[in-house]
Amino acid sequence: MRNIDFRTSHNIVLSYPLASPFQRIMAFMIDFIIVSMLFSFTLLIVGSDEMVQIIAGTIYFFLYHILFEIFAMGQSPGKMLLKIRVVALDGKTPSLKQYIIRWSFRLIDIGLTLGSLAVFAVYSSPLGQRIGDLLAGTTIVRTERMTHNNLNELEKLNKAQRNIKYASVVQYTDEEMIIVKRMLQKYKSNPNDYNGDLIVDLSQKIAKDLNIPSINGNRVEFLESILSDYIILTR
Repeated sequence: MRNIDFRTSHNIVLSYPLASPFQRIMAFMIDFIIVSMLFSFTLLIVGSDEMVQIIAGTIYFFLYHILFEIFAMGQSPGKMLLKIRVVALDGKTPSLKQYIIRWSFRLIDIGLTLGSLAVFAVYSSPLGQRIGDLLAGTTIVRTERMTHNNLNELEKLNKAQRNIKYASVVQYTDEEMIIVKRMLQKYKSNPNDYNGDLIVDLSQKIAKDLNIPSINGNRVEFLESILSDYIILTR
């Protein structure tokens, strides 16, 4: 299952699973059934009034998706039932312009190719995007959040000013340093051989990445120095 990560203004990384092609197809089918039922019901009411039929058909088949996505936070009824929604690639609700761009390419992605182009694009794209999504800067995710990492956890470490030992530590990301921190916490709470081996492997990996010829002293202290240097240099 592919995921997409969004960083919030509060320095939190949210990870959402991308909607699968099957989920997107099922949502489309549900919406198509709903639109067809609404249109059929309208025809029963208006009878042979051709102008009303044209207006109703335009609204139901042409404007259904974009109106729902704009006014229902990126969800049509089909997407609601499948628990998926349209989002911008920065994790925010798409703008009106983004909705219009992705909607305007439905004719190519879905209409003219009977959905085959959309399915191929979604499978091929690392972020599960059809052509309309690629141009609009959007994708579709499942609405349940999988994981989140609070990047401010790093702020809880000692930030006392001192000489920097490992300046090249800035090559790492917040997420990677959080993993280091959690492995240290795991070892300190349960210092068994298995967790000790993980600390050894981790310290050796970091030493190799940073071109450190040898680790002087305790490996736990080495990793704590790595974390401390990272915070001083990046905060």
